[in-house]
Amino acid sequence: MRAFSIHIILVSFIFLVMPGSQTWAQYNGLLQKNDMADALRTLQILDTTKAKEQNISDYSFTIRPILPEVWADAKKNWIALKRVGYSRMYNDSVPLTLNNESFYAATGWQERFTAGVQIKLGRLLIDFQPEYVKAENLAQASISDQWREPNYFTRLYFQQLNVIDWPWRSGTAPIEKFFLGQSAARMVFDHLSVGLSNENIWWGPGRRNALIMTNNAPGFLHADIKTVRPVKTIFGTIEMQAVFGKLDSSGVEPFENIRQQQYWPGAYVPKENIRRQMLGFVASWQPKWVPNLSVGYAAAYYGYVTYEQQDGSPLVVYPYSPTIVKGKGASMGSLFFRYSMPNDRAEIYGEFGRADRLPTPWSLAGDTVPFGYVVGLRKWMKLSKNNHIEVSMELSHLQLPNPRLLYNDATPFGAPKINGWYTHAQVRQGYTHQGQLLGAGIGPGGNSQFFGISWVNKTNRIGVHGERWVHNKDMHYLQQLSGSLGYGPFYKPWVSFTYGAHLQWRVAGLYLSAALNKGVSLNYQWVKIDGGTYGPSTSDKDVVNMTFSAQYELPWKLQWRWPRTGVGEKLKKFGEQIGWPFCDCKFGFKNKGAVANPQ
Repeated sequence: MRAFSIHIILVSFIFLVMPGSQTWAQYNGLLQKNDMADALRTLQILDTTKAKEQNISDYSFTIRPILPEVWADAKKNWIALKRVGYSRMYNDSVPLTLNNESFYAATGWQERFTAGVQIKLGRLLIDFQPEYVKAENLAQASISDQWREPNYFTRLYFQQLNVIDWPWRSGTAPIEKFFLGQSAARMVFDHLSVGLSNENIWWGPGRRNALIMTNNAPGFLHADIKTVRPVKTIFGTIEMQAVFGKLDSSGVEPFENIRQQQYWPGAYVPKENIRRQMLGFVASWQPKWVPNLSVGYAAAYYGYVTYEQQDGSPLVVYPYSPTIVKGKGASMGSLFFRYSMPNDRAEIYGEFGRADRLPTPWSLAGDTVPFGYVVGLRKWMKLSKNNHIEVSMELSHLQLPNPRLLYNDATPFGAPKINGWYTHAQVRQGYTHQGQLLGAGIGPGGNSQFFGISWVNKTNRIGVHGERWVHNKDMHYLQQLSGSLGYGPFYKPWVSFTYGAHLQWRVAGLYLSAALNKGVSLNYQWVKIDGGTYGPSTSDKDVVNMTFSAQYELPWKLQWRWPRTGVGEKLKKFGEQIGWPFCDCKFGFKNKGAVANPQ
Protein backbone atom coordinates (compact mmCIF):
# COMPACT_ATOMS: atom_id res chain seq x y z
CA MET A 1 0.00 0.00 0.00
CA ARG A 2 2.80 2.45 0.93
CA ALA A 3 4.70 1.93 -2.34
CA PHE A 4 1.53 2.43 -4.35
CA SER A 5 0.72 5.59 -2.38
CA ILE A 6 4.15 7.15 -2.97
CA HIS A 7 3.86 6.32 -6.66
CA ILE A 8 0.52 8.14 -6.84
CA ILE A 9 1.90 11.30 -5.25
CA LEU A 10 5.00 11.33 -7.47
CA VAL A 11 2.79 11.08 -10.55
CA SER A 12 0.76 13.98 -9.20
CA PHE A 13 3.91 16.07 -8.74
CA ILE A 14 5.04 15.41 -12.31
CA PHE A 15 1.59 16.27 -13.66
CA LEU A 16 1.61 19.56 -11.81
CA VAL A 17 4.89 20.83 -13.28
CA MET A 18 3.49 22.26 -16.48
CA PRO A 19 3.22 25.76 -17.98
CA GLY A 20 0.76 27.81 -15.97
CA SER A 21 -0.11 31.17 -14.77
CA GLN A 22 0.07 34.41 -5.85
CA THR A 23 0.45 31.43 -3.71
CA TRP A 24 -2.05 29.72 -1.46
CA ALA A 25 -2.55 27.00 1.13
CA GLN A 26 -0.73 26.08 4.34
CA TYR A 27 1.71 23.53 2.87
CA ASN A 28 -0.86 20.78 3.36
CA GLY A 29 -1.66 20.22 -0.31
CA LEU A 30 -5.31 21.28 0.04
CA LEU A 31 -7.25 24.01 -1.77
CA GLN A 32 -9.55 25.36 0.90
CA LYS A 33 -11.25 28.74 0.97
CA ASN A 34 -9.32 30.10 3.95
CA ASP A 35 -6.03 28.77 2.63
CA MET A 36 -6.44 30.39 -0.77
CA ALA A 37 -6.89 33.85 0.79
CA ASP A 38 -3.15 33.61 1.42
CA ALA A 39 -2.66 34.44 -2.25
CA LEU A 40 -4.12 37.90 -1.69
CA ARG A 41 -2.11 38.33 1.50
CA THR A 42 1.06 37.65 -0.48
CA LEU A 43 -0.01 39.97 -3.30
CA GLN A 44 -0.60 42.77 -0.78
CA ILE A 45 3.12 42.71 0.05
CA LEU A 46 4.78 41.83 -3.25
CA ASP A 47 2.71 44.03 -5.60
CA THR A 48 1.16 47.04 -3.88
CA THR A 49 -0.04 48.52 -7.18
CA LYS A 50 -2.01 45.45 -8.13
CA ALA A 51 -3.27 45.11 -4.56
CA LYS A 52 -4.83 48.58 -4.84
CA GLU A 53 -6.36 47.69 -8.20
CA GLN A 54 -7.99 44.63 -6.64
CA ASN A 55 -9.10 46.63 -3.56
CA ILE A 56 -7.28 44.46 -1.03
CA SER A 57 -4.59 46.86 0.19
CA ASP A 58 -6.61 47.80 3.31
CA TYR A 59 -7.31 44.25 4.52
CA SER A 60 -5.54 43.00 7.64
CA PHE A 61 -6.05 39.32 6.66
CA THR A 62 -6.64 38.53 10.33
CA ILE A 63 -10.35 37.77 9.77
CA ARG A 64 -10.94 35.22 7.03
CA PRO A 65 -12.51 34.43 4.64
CA ILE A 66 -12.83 37.78 2.88
CA LEU A 67 -15.31 38.76 0.16
CA PRO A 68 -13.77 41.38 -2.16
CA GLU A 69 -15.67 40.16 -5.23
CA VAL A 70 -19.05 40.86 -3.61
CA TRP A 71 -18.74 44.62 -3.46
CA ALA A 72 -16.59 44.88 -6.60
CA ASP A 73 -19.81 44.20 -8.57
CA ALA A 74 -22.25 45.52 -5.97
CA LYS A 75 -24.82 46.73 -8.52
CA LYS A 76 -24.96 43.46 -10.43
CA ASN A 77 -27.03 40.35 -9.83
CA TRP A 78 -25.81 36.94 -10.85
CA ILE A 79 -26.18 33.19 -10.72
CA ALA A 80 -22.83 31.48 -10.99
CA LEU A 81 -21.65 27.91 -10.86
CA LYS A 82 -18.80 28.10 -8.36
CA ARG A 83 -15.77 25.93 -7.89
CA VAL A 84 -15.77 22.18 -8.40
CA GLY A 85 -13.15 20.45 -6.29
CA TYR A 86 -11.67 17.09 -5.41
CA SER A 87 -9.17 16.33 -2.63
CA ARG A 88 -7.54 13.05 -1.71
CA MET A 89 -5.48 12.29 1.39
CA TYR A 90 -3.53 9.29 2.61
CA ASN A 91 -2.24 8.65 6.14
CA ASP A 92 -0.16 5.66 7.10
CA SER A 93 -0.51 4.17 10.59
CA VAL A 94 -0.24 7.57 12.36
CA PRO A 95 -2.65 10.27 11.10
CA LEU A 96 -1.12 13.66 10.31
CA THR A 97 -4.04 16.06 10.08
CA LEU A 98 -3.97 19.82 10.56
CA ASN A 99 -6.29 22.52 9.19
CA ASN A 100 -8.12 20.16 6.86
CA GLU A 101 -11.73 21.12 7.67
CA SER A 102 -14.07 18.15 7.09
CA PHE A 103 -11.33 15.55 6.64
CA TYR A 104 -10.99 13.07 9.51
CA ALA A 105 -8.02 12.14 11.70
CA ALA A 106 -8.06 8.76 10.00
CA THR A 107 -5.56 6.36 8.46
CA GLY A 108 -5.82 5.00 4.95
CA TRP A 109 -7.31 6.89 2.03
CA GLN A 110 -10.00 9.53 2.30
CA GLU A 111 -11.44 11.81 -0.34
CA ARG A 112 -13.64 14.89 -0.54
CA PHE A 113 -15.86 16.16 -3.36
CA THR A 114 -17.35 19.64 -3.49
CA ALA A 115 -19.37 21.67 -5.99
CA GLY A 116 -21.47 24.74 -5.57
CA VAL A 117 -23.46 27.65 -6.86
CA GLN A 118 -23.52 31.33 -5.91
CA ILE A 119 -26.60 33.55 -6.27
CA LYS A 120 -26.65 37.30 -5.77
CA LEU A 121 -30.03 39.02 -5.80
CA GLY A 122 -29.77 42.61 -4.75
CA ARG A 123 -28.33 42.57 -1.25
CA LEU A 124 -28.91 38.86 -0.80
CA LEU A 125 -25.87 36.64 -1.41
CA ILE A 126 -26.25 32.85 -1.27
CA ASP A 127 -23.35 30.41 -1.47
CA PHE A 128 -24.27 26.73 -1.57
CA GLN A 129 -21.07 24.67 -1.47
CA PRO A 130 -21.74 21.24 0.12
CA GLU A 131 -19.08 18.57 0.62
CA TYR A 132 -19.04 14.79 0.56
CA VAL A 133 -16.30 12.98 2.49
CA LYS A 134 -15.45 9.29 2.35
CA ALA A 135 -12.74 7.73 4.56
CA GLU A 136 -11.39 4.19 4.93
CA ASN A 137 -10.69 4.83 8.64
CA LEU A 138 -8.29 1.91 9.03
CA ALA A 139 -6.73 0.73 12.28
CA GLN A 140 -4.07 3.07 13.65
CA ALA A 141 -0.73 2.25 15.20
CA SER A 142 -1.14 0.89 18.71
CA ILE A 143 0.98 0.27 21.79
CA SER A 144 0.38 -2.68 24.11
CA ASP A 145 -0.93 -1.54 27.48
CA GLN A 146 1.76 -3.59 29.25
CA TRP A 147 4.36 -0.99 28.26
CA ARG A 148 2.53 1.97 29.74
CA GLU A 149 3.32 3.53 33.10
CA PRO A 150 1.13 2.34 36.01
CA ASN A 151 -0.50 5.76 36.23
CA TYR A 152 -0.77 6.27 32.47
CA PHE A 153 -4.51 5.82 32.11
CA THR A 154 -5.41 7.82 35.21
CA ARG A 155 -3.45 10.74 33.73
CA LEU A 156 -5.06 10.22 30.33
CA TYR A 157 -8.58 10.21 31.78
CA PHE A 158 -7.91 13.34 33.84
CA GLN A 159 -6.00 15.24 31.18
CA GLN A 160 -7.88 14.32 28.01
CA LEU A 161 -10.56 11.64 27.81
CA ASN A 162 -12.95 13.19 30.35
CA VAL A 163 -12.38 16.88 29.59
CA ILE A 164 -12.45 17.08 25.80
CA ASP A 165 -14.26 15.39 22.89
CA TRP A 166 -11.15 14.73 20.80
CA PRO A 167 -10.92 11.02 19.92
CA TRP A 168 -7.79 9.78 18.20
CA ARG A 169 -9.98 7.64 15.94
CA SER A 170 -13.58 8.22 14.83
CA GLY A 171 -14.95 4.77 15.47
CA THR A 172 -13.84 1.61 13.69
CA ALA A 173 -16.01 1.57 10.56
CA PRO A 174 -15.48 3.31 7.21
CA ILE A 175 -16.97 6.81 7.08
CA GLU A 176 -19.23 8.47 4.52
CA LYS A 177 -20.78 11.83 5.31
CA PHE A 178 -22.26 14.93 3.69
CA PHE A 179 -21.45 18.38 5.08
CA LEU A 180 -22.90 21.80 4.35
CA GLY A 181 -19.32 22.79 3.65
CA GLN A 182 -18.64 26.41 2.76
CA SER A 183 -22.31 27.37 2.44
CA ALA A 184 -23.76 30.70 3.57
CA ALA A 185 -26.70 33.07 3.05
CA ARG A 186 -26.27 36.70 3.99
CA MET A 187 -27.56 40.19 3.37
CA VAL A 188 -24.69 42.33 2.14
CA PHE A 189 -24.71 46.07 2.74
CA ASP A 190 -22.07 48.66 1.94
CA HIS A 191 -19.55 47.59 4.58
CA LEU A 192 -21.49 45.02 6.56
CA SER A 193 -23.13 41.62 6.12
CA VAL A 194 -25.63 39.74 8.29
CA GLY A 195 -26.59 36.13 7.78
CA LEU A 196 -26.34 32.40 8.42
CA SER A 197 -23.25 30.45 7.51
CA ASN A 198 -21.50 27.11 7.80
CA GLU A 199 -18.20 28.45 6.47
CA ASN A 200 -14.92 27.79 8.19
CA ILE A 201 -13.55 30.84 9.98
CA TRP A 202 -9.98 31.86 10.75
CA TRP A 203 -9.18 34.55 13.33
CA GLY A 204 -5.71 35.93 13.85
CA PRO A 205 -2.61 36.44 11.68
CA GLY A 206 -1.22 32.90 12.01
CA ARG A 207 -0.83 30.78 8.89
CA ARG A 208 -0.19 27.38 10.49
CA ASN A 209 -1.92 27.81 13.85
CA ALA A 210 -4.23 30.29 15.59
CA LEU A 211 -5.38 30.25 19.20
CA ILE A 212 -9.11 30.96 18.97
CA MET A 213 -10.44 29.96 15.54
CA THR A 214 -9.00 27.95 12.65
CA ASN A 215 -10.21 25.65 9.88
CA ASN A 216 -9.00 22.56 11.74
CA ALA A 217 -12.57 21.27 12.26
CA PRO A 218 -15.59 21.13 9.92
CA GLY A 219 -17.53 24.37 9.71
CA PHE A 220 -20.28 24.82 12.29
CA LEU A 221 -23.68 26.40 11.68
CA HIS A 222 -23.72 29.97 12.97
CA ALA A 223 -25.29 33.39 12.60
CA ASP A 224 -22.84 36.22 12.10
CA ILE A 225 -22.44 39.90 11.48
CA LYS A 226 -19.18 41.00 9.89
CA THR A 227 -17.55 43.73 7.90
CA VAL A 228 -17.49 42.92 4.19
CA ARG A 229 -14.54 45.24 3.71
CA PRO A 230 -12.45 47.43 6.02
CA VAL A 231 -14.35 50.42 7.40
CA LYS A 232 -12.38 53.66 7.18
CA THR A 233 -12.59 56.03 10.16
CA ILE A 234 -10.63 59.07 11.31
CA PHE A 235 -8.58 56.70 13.49
CA GLY A 236 -7.81 54.16 10.79
CA THR A 237 -9.57 51.12 9.32
CA ILE A 238 -11.60 48.60 11.30
CA GLU A 239 -12.70 45.01 10.60
CA MET A 240 -14.86 42.84 12.85
CA GLN A 241 -16.98 39.73 13.09
CA ALA A 242 -19.38 38.41 15.73
CA VAL A 243 -20.72 34.85 15.59
CA PHE A 244 -23.26 32.80 17.50
CA GLY A 245 -23.46 29.12 16.65
CA LYS A 246 -24.04 25.57 17.80
CA LEU A 247 -21.38 22.93 18.30
CA ASP A 248 -21.93 19.21 17.78
CA SER A 249 -20.40 16.27 19.61
CA SER A 250 -18.61 13.40 17.90
CA GLY A 251 -20.72 10.71 19.59
CA VAL A 252 -17.61 8.51 19.68
CA GLU A 253 -16.44 6.68 22.80
CA PRO A 254 -12.64 6.93 23.13
CA PHE A 255 -11.05 3.76 21.82
CA GLU A 256 -8.73 3.63 24.86
CA ASN A 257 -11.71 3.35 27.20
CA ILE A 258 -13.09 0.35 25.31
CA ARG A 259 -9.94 -1.52 26.32
CA GLN A 260 -9.72 -0.16 29.85
CA GLN A 261 -13.29 -0.35 31.08
CA GLN A 262 -12.85 -3.99 32.12
CA TYR A 263 -10.08 -2.91 34.51
CA TRP A 264 -11.50 0.44 35.62
CA PRO A 265 -15.29 0.53 35.20
CA GLY A 266 -16.72 4.01 35.44
CA ALA A 267 -13.44 5.81 34.82
CA TYR A 268 -14.84 7.34 31.66
CA VAL A 269 -17.97 9.44 32.11
CA PRO A 270 -19.90 9.75 28.82
CA LYS A 271 -20.31 13.29 27.56
CA GLU A 272 -23.70 14.91 28.16
CA ASN A 273 -26.01 14.95 25.17
CA ILE A 274 -26.83 18.62 25.64
CA ARG A 275 -26.54 21.19 22.90
CA ARG A 276 -23.54 23.46 23.17
CA GLN A 277 -23.41 27.01 21.95
CA MET A 278 -20.52 29.24 21.01
CA LEU A 279 -20.35 33.03 21.05
CA GLY A 280 -17.32 34.70 19.53
CA PHE A 281 -16.05 38.12 18.57
CA VAL A 282 -13.00 39.43 16.74
CA ALA A 283 -11.95 42.96 15.80
CA SER A 284 -8.91 44.28 13.99
CA TRP A 285 -7.72 47.90 13.82
CA GLN A 286 -5.14 49.41 11.49
CA PRO A 287 -4.04 52.74 13.05
CA LYS A 288 -3.97 55.64 10.64
CA TRP A 289 -0.62 56.79 12.02
CA VAL A 290 1.21 53.46 11.57
CA PRO A 291 0.83 52.16 8.00
CA ASN A 292 0.76 48.38 7.47
CA LEU A 293 0.23 47.61 11.16
CA SER A 294 -2.91 45.86 12.38
CA VAL A 295 -3.73 44.97 15.99
CA GLY A 296 -6.70 42.96 17.13
CA TYR A 297 -8.62 41.12 19.80
CA ALA A 298 -10.42 37.76 19.60
CA ALA A 299 -12.63 36.14 22.22
CA ALA A 300 -14.80 33.03 22.45
CA TYR A 301 -17.28 31.68 24.98
CA TYR A 302 -18.74 28.18 24.84
CA GLY A 303 -21.05 26.28 27.13
CA TYR A 304 -24.19 24.20 27.43
CA VAL A 305 -27.64 25.62 26.86
CA THR A 306 -28.53 24.21 30.30
CA TYR A 307 -26.40 22.96 33.18
CA GLU A 308 -29.00 20.59 34.56
CA GLN A 309 -29.81 17.01 33.68
CA GLN A 310 -33.32 15.93 32.74
CA ASP A 311 -34.18 15.15 36.37
CA GLY A 312 -33.06 18.63 37.46
CA SER A 313 -29.79 17.52 39.05
CA PRO A 314 -26.60 19.40 38.14
CA LEU A 315 -24.29 18.07 35.48
CA VAL A 316 -21.43 15.84 36.57
CA VAL A 317 -18.10 17.64 36.87
CA TYR A 318 -15.26 15.18 36.27
CA PRO A 319 -12.66 15.77 37.38
CA TYR A 320 -13.61 18.72 39.56
CA SER A 321 -11.25 21.64 39.10
CA PRO A 322 -11.25 24.43 41.70
CA THR A 323 -10.44 26.97 39.00
CA ILE A 324 -13.80 26.42 37.27
CA VAL A 325 -17.04 27.78 38.69
CA LYS A 326 -19.91 25.32 38.58
CA GLY A 327 -22.70 26.18 36.21
CA LYS A 328 -20.55 28.37 34.01
CA GLY A 329 -19.18 27.92 30.54
CA ALA A 330 -15.66 28.55 29.36
CA SER A 331 -14.07 31.62 27.85
CA MET A 332 -10.78 32.31 26.14
CA GLY A 333 -9.27 35.16 24.20
CA SER A 334 -6.21 36.57 22.49
CA LEU A 335 -4.50 39.76 21.40
CA PHE A 336 -2.74 39.77 18.04
CA PHE A 337 -0.81 41.92 15.59
CA ARG A 338 0.45 41.80 12.01
CA TYR A 339 3.02 44.16 10.51
CA SER A 340 3.67 43.95 6.78
CA MET A 341 6.68 45.57 5.14
CA PRO A 342 6.10 45.85 1.38
CA ASN A 343 9.34 47.77 0.80
CA ASP A 344 11.31 44.99 2.47
CA ARG A 345 9.08 42.18 1.16
CA ALA A 346 8.46 40.80 4.63
CA GLU A 347 5.89 40.43 7.39
CA ILE A 348 5.91 39.56 11.08
CA TYR A 349 2.94 38.59 13.22
CA GLY A 350 2.00 37.27 16.61
CA GLU A 351 -0.92 36.19 18.77
CA PHE A 352 -0.92 35.90 22.57
CA GLY A 353 -3.83 34.46 24.51
CA ARG A 354 -5.34 33.02 27.65
CA ALA A 355 -7.10 29.65 27.71
CA ASP A 356 -9.25 30.31 30.77
CA ARG A 357 -10.39 33.92 30.55
CA LEU A 358 -10.56 36.99 28.35
CA PRO A 359 -7.11 38.59 28.26
CA THR A 360 -5.94 42.16 28.62
CA PRO A 361 -2.45 43.51 27.86
CA TRP A 362 -1.69 43.79 31.59
CA SER A 363 -3.00 40.31 32.45
CA LEU A 364 -0.86 38.78 29.69
CA ALA A 365 2.20 40.53 31.07
CA GLY A 366 1.54 39.76 34.72
CA ASP A 367 -0.22 36.39 34.74
CA THR A 368 0.88 33.48 32.57
CA VAL A 369 -1.58 30.77 33.59
CA PRO A 370 -2.45 29.24 31.15
CA PHE A 371 -0.78 31.27 28.42
CA GLY A 372 -0.26 30.49 24.73
CA TYR A 373 1.23 32.17 21.70
CA VAL A 374 1.76 31.97 17.96
CA VAL A 375 4.53 34.04 16.35
CA GLY A 376 5.78 33.98 12.78
CA LEU A 377 7.53 35.78 9.98
CA ARG A 378 7.90 35.61 6.22
CA LYS A 379 10.55 37.07 3.94
CA TRP A 380 10.62 37.15 0.14
CA MET A 381 13.83 37.57 -1.87
CA LYS A 382 13.26 38.71 -5.44
CA LEU A 383 15.04 36.79 -8.17
CA SER A 384 13.59 38.26 -11.39
CA LYS A 385 10.24 39.69 -12.40
CA ASN A 386 7.65 37.63 -10.53
CA ASN A 387 10.10 35.04 -9.22
CA HIS A 388 10.76 35.05 -5.47
CA ILE A 389 12.24 32.82 -2.81
CA GLU A 390 9.96 32.74 0.22
CA VAL A 391 11.26 31.82 3.67
CA SER A 392 8.69 31.36 6.41
CA MET A 393 8.67 30.16 9.99
CA GLU A 394 6.09 29.94 12.75
CA LEU A 395 6.32 28.99 16.42
CA SER A 396 3.27 27.87 18.40
CA HIS A 397 3.20 27.17 22.14
CA LEU A 398 0.22 25.89 24.14
CA GLN A 399 2.12 24.13 26.92
CA LEU A 400 1.59 25.40 30.46
CA PRO A 401 4.64 27.45 31.50
CA ASN A 402 5.28 25.50 34.71
CA PRO A 403 4.64 21.77 35.27
CA ARG A 404 3.82 22.51 38.91
CA LEU A 405 0.63 24.14 37.68
CA LEU A 406 -0.51 20.62 36.83
CA TYR A 407 0.88 18.57 39.66
CA ASN A 408 -0.88 18.78 43.02
CA ASP A 409 1.42 17.73 45.89
CA ALA A 410 -1.55 17.21 48.21
CA THR A 411 -3.10 14.62 45.87
CA PRO A 412 -0.27 13.32 43.67
CA PHE A 413 -2.47 10.70 42.02
CA GLY A 414 -5.50 12.95 41.68
CA ALA A 415 -6.67 15.43 39.10
CA PRO A 416 -4.37 18.20 37.85
CA LYS A 417 -4.67 21.65 39.39
CA ILE A 418 -5.87 23.22 36.17
CA ASN A 419 -6.67 22.16 32.63
CA GLY A 420 -4.98 23.52 29.55
CA TRP A 421 -6.14 24.89 26.22
CA TYR A 422 -9.51 23.73 24.83
CA THR A 423 -10.28 21.37 27.75
CA HIS A 424 -12.90 21.95 30.43
CA ALA A 425 -13.95 20.01 33.53
CA GLN A 426 -17.65 20.86 33.18
CA VAL A 427 -18.24 21.55 29.47
CA ARG A 428 -16.52 18.25 28.90
CA GLN A 429 -16.59 18.26 25.11
CA GLY A 430 -14.16 21.16 25.38
CA TYR A 431 -13.65 23.60 22.54
CA THR A 432 -14.43 21.14 19.75
CA HIS A 433 -16.91 20.49 16.97
CA GLN A 434 -17.67 16.98 15.75
CA GLY A 435 -14.65 15.66 17.60
CA GLN A 436 -12.11 18.09 16.16
CA LEU A 437 -10.47 21.17 17.63
CA LEU A 438 -11.77 24.61 16.70
CA GLY A 439 -8.50 26.24 17.76
CA ALA A 440 -4.90 25.32 17.04
CA GLY A 441 -4.64 21.85 15.55
CA ILE A 442 -1.58 20.96 17.65
CA GLY A 443 -4.00 20.56 20.56
CA PRO A 444 -3.89 21.09 24.33
CA GLY A 445 -0.35 21.33 25.67
CA GLY A 446 1.05 21.14 22.15
CA ASN A 447 4.07 22.98 20.77
CA SER A 448 5.16 23.40 17.16
CA GLN A 449 8.14 24.81 15.29
CA PHE A 450 7.52 25.07 11.55
CA PHE A 451 9.87 26.15 8.73
CA GLY A 452 9.32 26.39 4.98
CA ILE A 453 11.22 27.62 1.93
CA SER A 454 9.64 27.93 -1.51
CA TRP A 455 10.18 29.23 -5.00
CA VAL A 456 7.19 31.44 -5.82
CA ASN A 457 5.98 32.77 -9.16
CA LYS A 458 2.54 34.39 -8.98
CA THR A 459 0.20 31.49 -8.25
CA ASN A 460 2.85 28.81 -8.61
CA ARG A 461 4.97 27.43 -5.81
CA ILE A 462 7.48 24.62 -5.28
CA GLY A 463 9.11 24.13 -1.91
CA VAL A 464 10.12 22.08 1.09
CA HIS A 465 9.12 22.32 4.74
CA GLY A 466 9.69 20.74 8.12
CA GLU A 467 8.02 20.70 11.51
CA ARG A 468 8.67 19.58 15.08
CA TRP A 469 5.38 18.89 16.86
CA VAL A 470 5.30 18.13 20.59
CA HIS A 471 2.05 16.40 21.54
CA ASN A 472 0.44 17.54 24.82
CA LYS A 473 3.52 18.27 26.88
CA ASP A 474 1.20 18.83 29.85
CA MET A 475 0.22 15.16 29.72
CA HIS A 476 3.89 14.17 29.63
CA TYR A 477 4.75 16.23 32.71
CA LEU A 478 1.67 15.14 34.64
CA GLN A 479 2.58 11.50 34.03
CA GLN A 480 6.21 12.08 34.96
CA LEU A 481 5.65 14.07 38.16
CA SER A 482 3.12 11.60 39.53
CA GLY A 483 5.00 8.42 38.72
CA SER A 484 4.48 5.26 40.73
CA LEU A 485 7.44 6.12 43.00
CA GLY A 486 6.88 9.87 43.04
CA TYR A 487 8.66 10.73 39.81
CA GLY A 488 8.37 8.84 36.55
CA PRO A 489 10.77 8.73 33.59
CA PHE A 490 11.39 12.14 32.04
CA TYR A 491 12.45 10.85 28.62
CA LYS A 492 9.04 9.92 27.19
CA PRO A 493 7.73 13.07 25.47
CA TRP A 494 5.67 12.31 22.36
CA VAL A 495 7.33 14.29 19.56
CA SER A 496 6.75 14.09 15.81
CA PHE A 497 9.41 15.22 13.34
CA THR A 498 8.14 15.60 9.78
CA TYR A 499 9.62 16.95 6.57
CA GLY A 500 8.16 17.19 3.12
CA ALA A 501 7.65 18.89 -0.20
CA HIS A 502 4.75 20.91 -1.54
CA LEU A 503 3.81 22.00 -5.02
CA GLN A 504 0.99 24.28 -6.20
CA TRP A 505 0.15 25.31 -9.76
CA ARG A 506 -2.51 27.16 -11.65
CA VAL A 507 -3.52 26.60 -15.26
CA ALA A 508 -6.18 29.19 -16.20
CA GLY A 509 -9.13 28.38 -13.92
CA LEU A 510 -7.68 25.05 -12.78
CA TYR A 511 -5.88 25.02 -9.43
CA LEU A 512 -3.71 22.05 -8.48
CA SER A 513 -1.90 21.29 -5.26
CA ALA A 514 -0.03 18.37 -3.70
CA ALA A 515 2.10 17.68 -0.64
CA LEU A 516 4.16 14.78 0.66
CA ASN A 517 5.15 14.49 4.33
CA LYS A 518 7.36 11.85 5.92
CA GLY A 519 8.86 11.55 9.36
CA VAL A 520 8.78 9.76 12.67
CA SER A 521 6.64 9.99 15.78
CA LEU A 522 8.96 9.40 18.73
CA ASN A 523 7.64 7.80 21.93
CA TYR A 524 4.21 7.38 20.34
CA GLN A 525 1.45 8.16 22.85
CA TRP A 526 4.08 8.99 25.53
CA VAL A 527 5.46 5.42 25.60
CA LYS A 528 9.09 4.32 25.29
CA ILE A 529 9.55 0.55 25.22
CA ASP A 530 13.31 0.18 24.75
CA GLY A 531 16.38 1.99 23.47
CA GLY A 532 17.56 3.45 26.74
CA THR A 533 17.13 7.09 27.65
CA TYR A 534 17.87 8.68 24.27
CA GLY A 535 18.06 5.85 21.75
CA PRO A 536 15.44 4.86 19.16
CA SER A 537 12.65 2.61 20.36
CA THR A 538 10.19 0.15 18.89
CA SER A 539 7.48 2.51 20.15
CA ASP A 540 8.60 5.07 17.54
CA LYS A 541 6.22 5.09 14.57
CA ASP A 542 6.78 6.14 10.96
CA VAL A 543 4.67 8.98 9.60
CA VAL A 544 3.60 9.14 5.94
CA ASN A 545 1.05 11.68 4.74
CA MET A 546 0.11 12.60 1.16
CA THR A 547 -2.48 14.95 -0.26
CA PHE A 548 -3.59 15.97 -3.71
CA SER A 549 -6.23 18.54 -4.66
CA ALA A 550 -7.72 19.82 -7.90
CA GLN A 551 -10.18 22.66 -8.14
CA TYR A 552 -11.74 24.31 -11.16
CA GLU A 553 -13.19 27.79 -11.10
CA LEU A 554 -15.98 27.84 -13.68
CA PRO A 555 -15.51 30.90 -15.93
CA TRP A 556 -19.13 31.82 -16.74
CA LYS A 557 -22.06 33.21 -14.83
CA LEU A 558 -25.53 34.50 -15.63
CA GLN A 559 -25.39 38.19 -14.85
CA TRP A 560 -27.81 41.12 -15.14
CA ARG A 561 -28.46 44.70 -14.11
CA TRP A 562 -31.62 46.65 -13.45
CA PRO A 563 -33.22 48.23 -16.56
CA ARG A 564 -32.89 52.01 -16.60
CA THR A 565 -36.15 53.21 -18.18
CA GLY A 566 -39.88 53.41 -17.46
CA VAL A 567 -41.49 51.24 -14.84
CA GLY A 568 -38.36 49.16 -14.56
CA GLU A 569 -36.39 52.16 -13.30
CA LYS A 570 -38.97 52.81 -10.58
CA LEU A 571 -38.97 49.17 -9.57
CA LYS A 572 -35.20 49.28 -9.49
CA LYS A 573 -35.23 52.14 -7.00
CA PHE A 574 -37.89 50.42 -4.91
CA GLY A 575 -35.93 47.18 -4.99
CA GLU A 576 -32.77 48.95 -3.87
CA GLN A 577 -34.65 50.43 -0.93
CA ILE A 578 -35.92 47.09 0.34
CA GLY A 579 -32.87 45.09 -0.75
CA TRP A 580 -34.78 42.69 -3.04
CA PRO A 581 -34.47 42.68 -6.85
CA PHE A 582 -37.95 41.79 -8.09
CA CYS A 583 -38.42 43.55 -11.41
CA ASP A 584 -38.55 42.99 -15.16
CA CYS A 585 -34.85 42.26 -15.64
CA LYS A 586 -32.84 41.80 -18.80
CA PHE A 587 -30.56 38.80 -18.81
CA GLY A 588 -27.43 37.87 -20.68
CA PHE A 589 -24.34 35.70 -20.38
CA LYS A 590 -21.16 37.48 -19.50
CA ASN A 591 -17.69 36.22 -18.66
CA LYS A 592 -16.75 36.59 -15.01
CA GLY A 593 -13.47 38.19 -15.93
CA ALA A 594 -10.78 38.78 -13.35
CA VAL A 595 -12.02 38.28 -9.83
CA ALA A 596 -9.96 39.55 -6.94
CA ASN A 597 -10.44 36.52 -4.73
CA PRO A 598 -9.03 33.37 -6.40
CA GLN A 599 -11.63 31.01 -4.89
